[in-house]
Amino acid sequence: MTAARDYYEVLGVARGADPAELKRAFRTKARRFHPDISKEPDAEERFRELAEAYGALSRPDSRLLYDNFGYLGRTWAGSPAATQAFAGLSELWSRARRRPRTSASDGVVAVVELGFYEAARGARRTVRYRIRETCEACSGSGGANGAQAPTCEACEGRGTVRRKEDAGAVVVLQLAICDACSGAGRLAGVACDACEGEGELELDYEAEVSIPPGVADGRRIELDEMDTVVVRVAPQPHDSILLRGAAAAGLVLALGFLALLLFG
Repeated sequence: MTAARDYYEVLGVARGADPAELKRAFRTKARRFHPDISKEPDAEERFRELAEAYGALSRPDSRLLYDNFGYLGRTWAGSPAATQAFAGLSELWSRARRRPRTSASDGVVAVVELGFYEAARGARRTVRYRIRETCEACSGSGGANGAQAPTCEACEGRGTVRRKEDAGAVVVLQLAICDACSGAGRLAGVACDACEGEGELELDYEAEVSIPPGVADGRRIELDEMDTVVVRVAPQPHDSILLRGAAAAGLVLALGFLALLLFG
């Protein structure tokens, strides 16, 4: 191929095409451009394009890599750029498995719901939440006694292997995720008893939240450097006033100020 064309364009399918659509498109065009059948001058080149495109997109692992990094033809696979790209992908996977702490989106771990008058007066609430943290027993390695998992011999720790895909008239060389280690570059080894090899634990926490008078709906209150609660102000059935929009926020603040004057 003289120039790398989009594989989906070569097959004439959308990027979300399922395996059956890919196979159907390949067979249809392969019959049209097969060098032994077609009389078109560029039939051999077109057939080579089809075989290469189908070889890359028909395997879930190579399709995933193509969708993330683009062209995976013979000239790209095994090049320094490809090695660097897949090394980067492997590192991302490793980071994801070793992340120090994960919770809900933007650090929000809980939502505190208050009635309108509670929001005006201020309140204290006990919140309980669960987050994932790095396992202290293995320091996030997932191995027993903190031991690092052994390097995968199948891919020599790279997380990817080279595969030859026979697509009929041509053989396509591709980089694919290593099946032995699932792209991690290391084998499971002996798992940590505390986290069962996950490298993380789900831990339960409890905290007291002090909500100031006149708090606005959607206010974020930080529990610590990483965790936040969101306050939701919702009218209760016994509330005589139903407030909406900017007027609600203004009146909440006004009543909060009044509460400060009256109750200190």
